[in-house]
Amino acid sequence: MLASFPDSRFVGGPTLNTPAAAAAIGTDSTGCPARRSAWVREYRDLQANVMSVDWTGSWILLAGRRQLALQSIRDYEMEGEGGSPAGGLSKFPRPWKYEVSAAEWAICQNSQEYCAIATSQTIEVVTWKSGQPTIKHSLRAHTRMITDIDWHSKVPHLLASCSIDTYTHLWDLRDPRKPVLSLNAVCMSGASQVGFNRVSGNLVATAHDGDLRIWDQRKGSCPIQYITAHLSRIHGINWSHDHETSLSTASQDGTVKYFDINNPRRAEK
Repeated sequence: MLASFPDSRFVGGPTLNTPAAAAAIGTDSTGCPARRSAWVREYRDLQANVMSVDWTGSWILLAGRRQLALQSIRDYEMEGEGGSPAGGLSKFPRPWKYEVSAAEWAICQNSQEYCAIATSQTIEVVTWKSGQPTIKHSLRAHTRMITDIDWHSKVPHLLASCSIDTYTHLWDLRDPRKPVLSLNAVCMSGASQVGFNRVSGNLVATAHDGDLRIWDQRKGSCPIQYITAHLSRIHGINWSHDHETSLSTASQDGTVKYFDINNPRRAEK
């Protein structure tokens, strides 16, 4: 989720018909349109290694081992006016024993103040409703480092996590004591990515090195589809918001592919 150019849904972000957008779009050495960042800030003292943008596009979470920080996109030009933090940045000391491996804001409107943050084998579900990070739940079931987190887009209390331990756990935050469903890929490689289907919400995709597993929550803990997708590790999964069976993957092999899970052999690059 590393994106330095705020799009039109961000509060205060440039749109295509504004001077800020015009200034941000130039040409490269070939004369083709090129886009550069509308703003750049460097926070070396944060030592943040994970970033996530909230549902509204108004806040960026920067998470590291020693502290959390919230960057307001609305106030990115602010320079400490009226006693406010420079650049709209608020810092919250939060020393963890381990590095943060994943962080994701909830993507449902009525739970937009929630964020899940993974360190080692634990997920902390934090709310920012009071303006301060408050831990609501601490989720523990994985036996090795958690590699990815994904929130359900239609059910605000449903969260997925995957790990090097090869398991993908689905969590219902109404009863966070244990996962409501555990998916075991039964393979040598751990799970590096997990993603809920954005149309039906019943399907879940997981990545294991260069392979994909497609799961249906209604059909138990066995995959319904195996896809040999890439030659190297998959670093990103994105389901289509319009077509239930379509998803894209990005890999360390330098390719992005588009799949229809009903006909995975005809992938488009």
